[in-house]
Amino acid sequence: MNNSFFNPIPCGQTLPLNNIHAVSVSMPCLQDVIDYEEQTPEILEKITSAYPRFVMHPYLKKLAIFIKEKYKINDNYEVVLLSSQKAVEVVSNKYFIHNKIEINEPFGVILVQNGTTQLNKVLKFIQHVGYNLSSRLAQDYLYKEGLIATKHIEEYLDEDIAYNSLTKALAVAYKQPQNNVCLTPSGMNAVYCALRGIKSIQSVNGKTKLIQLGWLYLDTMNIVEHYFDENKIFYDINDLDSVENYLIQNGHTISAIITEIPTNPLLQTVDLERLKILCLTL
Repeated sequence: MNNSFFNPIPCGQTLPLNNIHAVSVSMPCLQDVIDYEEQTPEILEKITSAYPRFVMHPYLKKLAIFIKEKYKINDNYEVVLLSSQKAVEVVSNKYFIHNKIEINEPFGVILVQNGTTQLNKVLKFIQHVGYNLSSRLAQDYLYKEGLIATKHIEEYLDEDIAYNSLTKALAVAYKQPQNNVCLTPSGMNAVYCALRGIKSIQSVNGKTKLIQLGWLYLDTMNIVEHYFDENKIFYDINDLDSVENYLIQNGHTISAIITEIPTNPLLQTVDLERLKILCLTL
């Protein structure tokens, strides 16, 4: 019997293997997880590429250095790369950031002063809302500038064909017109945009509360708590009777119900058919 399938993948290796754009990383031993949570120097040396909201991709590090040199940016400032100019607008307005030099790039760039609490707040916000620049876009830029010798080979569809295929499939799945489907840079950014949109119409419809069903992932909870002060939480996702009874009395105040499928970390899934019916009453 071939046992090679069960050999542990060394700590720090990407999953899938040898894929520079992989967002998962191998931590085969419990001690590896403990060391990562405690941020020991040994584990940080091994893990150079991982989930992009928690570990800065090596291509983004290289690109930030290049942008700093290209625009002769003072060492007092940290170059923070964002997914778009719209992301720059949102972050800049929130944290009162105004770049002192004109930066013209096909992605977002802001300059934040080093050694300040503002920098930490900005980086945390970008993590929560998924505004990080894509490693693939960074790769294309670096390759074009001759800063990396090769690009990781992947199968690509034509951009327009891929966009149309994906939005069409989602429209069919959710029984919506195709032009109602909006794509965002990441999953967390989709959550952020949806909740921000809901919040923006609350003053119009008077529905100021949100129902949280089950445990939410940490960053999702941060977004919810940022935008909604009056949350009603039902931790047991299987107790939809309680949700229904609550909606009978308070449905006129509820703007949305948020849950995760499956939940993290218990991997539970709510009765989606019944939840859909309850949502239609809002």
